[in-house]
This record gives sequence, structure tokens and C-alpha cells, in this order.
Amino acid sequence: MSQPVTCRVFREELFRFQSDEMSEGDRAVLQEHLNLCEDCAGLLELTDRLLASVKEALPREPAPAGLESRIRSALADVHTEAAGGQVVPLRRSWWKDPVVAAMAAVFLLAALITPVLMNRDIVPEPAVFTGTIVDFECDQAGLPLEMQRNCRARDHLNALKLDEGDYVHFNIHQTGYRNLVSDLDVRGRRVTVHGNLHPEIRTLEIIGVEELSGRL
Repeated sequence: MSQPVTCRVFREELFRFQSDEMSEGDRAVLQEHLNLCEDCAGLLELTDRLLASVKEALPREPAPAGLESRIRSALADVHTEAAGGQVVPLRRSWWKDPVVAAMAAVFLLAALITPVLMNRDIVPEPAVFTGTIVDFECDQAGLPLEMQRNCRARDHLNALKLDEGDYVHFNIHQTGYRNLVSDLDVRGRRVTVHGNLHPEIRTLEIIGVEELSGRL
């Protein structure tokens, strides 16, 4: 690697580093930077955990060629896009911020699900669901809603839990509904959600939301 390894260089090379798409010499140089930089080590951990979490929630079918590389590249660009297209120095450990991490999770989920939907012969079905918004991971673990509202795990996303116990995941393209996926304060709220359901992956494209009551 001809240029010195800075945080910017590491972010640009992150998905190649994780995918073993570089020479042993270049990998060793990046690993040396990784051993000394808390910010980049945290970014690596975050992308690994988010990718593993979303992959586990999807059907066990082959993904389109090159999908994982596109996801990692898109996630690496989140910080750049948030700065208005300019790469800025990381003055603090931004990956520890639950708000930023939640937004990264939303971008990752959208990047993963959208190509899958476009490349599969799935016809969405109009659907209406009534249920409670929960932290999907915490709820599956049996944690009460009060604990779910306080959970700041960076790789946890919200889902709609139906009265019979099933879950519906949100496919968020509209900015106005993104809070349903990432916000802590919506957990425990009863809502009726209208949209188009992709049944094979239990994912709903939201058209409208009606809140039935406050928190439970």
C-alpha cells in the first residue's frame, strides 16, 4: 500500500479488508492501523455485527453476486453522506452513539433487502396489521417492554409484534416512517399499519400508520 493508512483510508478499504480481497502485505498494514485505532476497530465490529444480524433474519437463499460488497461499501459511506458529501475527521467514537448506530442499521437493512426484492419474483400483497412495536431481538429473548425501551444495543431493530405472537418487519423507504425501525421511544406503542407485504420474508412496505394508544 503506497499511501499512509489514515482513518479515511481504512474506511475506504474496509469491505476489501473484511472480504480478503487484498494482498497479505496490504492487509498487514491495515491490521497494524486497526490495532492502534479505537475508532476503526469499533467501525469494523459494528459492520460485522449488523451484517450478521440482518443476514440471519433473511431466508436461506443465495444472494445476488456482489451483494455483500455493495452492503459494506454503502455502510462505509454513511458517515461521509451524513457530513454532506465530505469526509471529516472522527473526533469522537461516533460508532458508540446509539442514534448513529441505529441509522447505520437502517441503511444496512435497506441496502440488503431492496436488491433481494428487485431480483426475486415476489408479488407484494396489500395487508393491514395491528400489533405492538417491539425491539425484535429483546422481545424474542423474553425481555419486558420496559427493558426494551431502555435497550441501546446498536444492532437491534424494531418490528411489529402481532397479538398472536408473530412478527412483521418494516421495509423503510419513506423517511417519515424510519423512526418505526430505529427509535426507542416507539417501543410498546399499539399501532395499525397499512402497506404491501412481501410474505416470504415477512417484510412490509408501509403506506400508513395509525396509533391506537400510548405506551403499554
